[in-house]
Parts: sequence; structure tokens; C-alpha cells
Amino acid sequence: MKRIYTTLLILITSVCCGQAMFLSINIYGQDTCNDVPQNCDSLFATFASKKGGVITKKELSLGKGLAIKSSGATCKARVLSYNISINGNEVINYGPYLTESAKKLLSYAKLGDDVYFEFIKVKEPYGSVRDLGTMSFTVK
Repeated sequence: MKRIYTTLLILITSVCCGQAMFLSINIYGQDTCNDVPQNCDSLFATFASKKGGVITKKELSLGKGLAIKSSGATCKARVLSYNISINGNEVINYGPYLTESAKKLLSYAKLGDDVYFEFIKVKEPYGSVRDLGTMSFTVK
């Protein structure tokens, strides 16, 4: 991790005494572009190792929650929340793992139902919060 360290040297001259004093101030901690993960733009969510499409009832029941992946370099983002909706019923889930109410909602899914994971909010390593959009599955 590269950091910029700068020392600012200030010459202060006393008006009444004519003496010179030096004041040294260290300025540090400004991140360079080398600190920023290069591929946080390529984040996507998965459920049961899938990005969407067809999912079986068994995969729905075995899924533990959302995982965040990046198609490029490693960018560790944390899931804050997401909504799960099936046939007009909706649950807000906080954190990556399924809550009991989310598991219950997923257990009601029937063949042909569409399951939506919406408003997937993630926190990136440097504090910014992003919405990854919607991921949808059809139960087969």
C-alpha cells in the first residue's frame, strides 16, 4: 500500500525580536490510486453460487445467503441488506445470511414462481455503499 508522506517546513520570523523559528508539520495518509481496488465496478451477487436464471427448490432451501464476487481483482465488499420477494410477498434481509423470515418465505416458493433478490446494498472496502440491482430466479 503506497502512501504519500510530506513534511511542510514553515519559517516563522518573530517581528519584535528578529529571531527565526522553524515549525515542522508532517502531513500523511493521503491515499494514492494504488490503494483503490481496481475492479470494484465488476461486483455481482450470487445465491447458491448462481447469478440468476433457473434454480431448483432444493437449491433454494440449501442456500445460506448472498455472496459478493468480483470478475476482476479481489474487492472485498460486505452485504448490508437486500429484499426477497415471491408472488407479492416480501422480506427485508439484513446482512449476507438468510434470516428465519427469509428462509420461511423461500420455503413457500413453488414450481414456476419467480424469486427476486432486489435492492442488494453492499459496502465497499473504502466505505461507499452501492446498490447492485436485482437478481431473479425461476423455480424449476
